[in-house]
Amino acid sequence: MLRPYQQQGITDIRAAFARSRSVLYCLPTGGGKTHIFVEVAERVINRGGRVLVLEHRGELVAQAVRKLRAVGINPGVISASYQGASFTGFESVVVATVQTLAKRSLPSHWQPDFVIADECHLACAATWRGLLLQRFAHCWRLGVTATPERLDGQGLGEVFGRLVLGPTISQLTEAGHLVPALVYAPPAPDLSGVAIRGGEFAVKAAADVMGGLVGDVVQHYHRLGAGRQALIFAASISHAEQLQASFGSSFATVTGKTPRAERSQTLAGLASGAITGVINVGVLVEGFDCPAVSYI
Repeated sequence: MLRPYQQQGITDIRAAFARSRSVLYCLPTGGGKTHIFVEVAERVINRGGRVLVLEHRGELVAQAVRKLRAVGINPGVISASYQGASFTGFESVVVATVQTLAKRSLPSHWQPDFVIADECHLACAATWRGLLLQRFAHCWRLGVTATPERLDGQGLGEVFGRLVLGPTISQLTEAGHLVPALVYAPPAPDLSGVAIRGGEFAVKAAADVMGGLVGDVVQHYHRLGAGRQALIFAASISHAEQLQASFGSSFATVTGKTPRAERSQTLAGLASGAITGVINVGVLVEGFDCPAVSYI
């Protein structure tokens, strides 16, 4: 069952499609963007259409597949990073990673009518543009994101014609849909000498500074959230290794170099409670869905 604001979001999206063939829907993290685009996909296929869902990470493919199956839709999957991916050509919905689909052709008898771009603030990247503006330019398209703004300042107006705004974080919190956040600030590291590149701190220089924040992170976790399922965001792999050594065996670490099967097993352990926390470096930054987590 969709929440009232999600139903309203679909109504607003439909109204926007009356004015444009490409719509961007913005909803804060935790608001349920996947639930909304699954409902949209279901409505499209009920009218005889085919839907292509584009993702950029294997974890996001898995989440979309789970949500689609929960409403009785068994999608095809085109993704080198998804174990057991299969596509017969007879599915009404296909979930694909952008990187894999860019290298493969769809059969002539299976072409989408409607494309859903998840985490669509990435849509200006060359691979995304090649799919959305060239290969599937004839399709209706819906983009969803919590952050319709890019660090490089590049606009999304060439890819999406209309912007639909959902409720804000404060509105969702006041309505009881998001848990109120308690924010604690430890002593701030001195980043005044760290260069900024592309809107972000230079990775190596920031990591050198943040590497000193090990004891504080561990100490404050045990003081404020001991036993809570936790996500820890490290500045570099070496920083993550220092944190891992301090947190001990109840925590695990995932990075871009972690084998796919091990990463999946670790995240499943976090969701089930078998692992107390996960330290990550640039992996769980977009679209990660784990309601068990209550400490970051």
